[in-house]
Amino acid sequence: MKTELVTLKPWMKELTVEVAGEEMEPYRMQAVRAFQKRVQLNGFRKGKVPIEVLYQKFPEELKAEITEELVRIFSRRAMEEKDIRPVVPGKVKEIEFEEGKYLTFKVEVEVEPEISVSDYVGLKVEKHTWEVTEALVDRTIEDLRQQSAKLEVVKGEAKPGHILYGDIQALDISGFPLIGQKWENRILEPGASPEVDLLLEQLVGVRVGEQRRISLPQRVQDPQGKIREEIRQYVFTAKGIYERILPPVDHDFAQRVGKFESVEAMREGI
Repeated sequence: MKTELVTLKPWMKELTVEVAGEEMEPYRMQAVRAFQKRVQLNGFRKGKVPIEVLYQKFPEELKAEITEELVRIFSRRAMEEKDIRPVVPGKVKEIEFEEGKYLTFKVEVEVEPEISVSDYVGLKVEKHTWEVTEALVDRTIEDLRQQSAKLEVVKGEAKPGHILYGDIQALDISGFPLIGQKWENRILEPGASPEVDLLLEQLVGVRVGEQRRISLPQRVQDPQGKIREEIRQYVFTAKGIYERILPPVDHDFAQRVGKFESVEAMREGI
């Protein structure tokens, strides 16, 4: 694994990660096996569908899951290697993945800035105390559940809250595709942005393999310099539908997030 660290701002760093095929192979197979266990297909017992059949029937879904798992593993390893301690989960971008050959991606992380303190002797400081309420503990546990969530393939139509994976093609005012304005392998996840949430509302009920026309209001500037709102049309081709499964708050969860002996000990530790 090759890593390169760039400081964008005192509190923001960008990590570029490159992984060779042979290095990621064990983890790729780990993701494939996890996917295999969840798939049920006519003619096979659940979890027993041959891997070559999975690649034939679910190529896009399988690639998406492998990519997510590899990025998760190697971003964590890269941060450990560079001694990066993010204050919030990093933002992954520019993913390029060719199975068996290479994986590259970038991740932006917010960190605590280095602060040089001088001439502090004699300063008076007012001490503030922070009350840790049950609501704050519950919110922290919910954040930990979100970070530990797993994606499961959805068979059937998309519902509110589902994550969609597919291609977006821009259309002109006549409804014809605009050349050079197609974005492939895009992930639409609830809460990512108001625009994404608006698109997902229009995609409720879509199925894998289906195309659906969607629209998005955009602010544009006319030749006179005036700003106006314009409705842009697109076609979304669904290639995968996923549901985020949150882990239950139990003993196993407490062990994973901090090696706590119980849920009560985890709440006390938070």
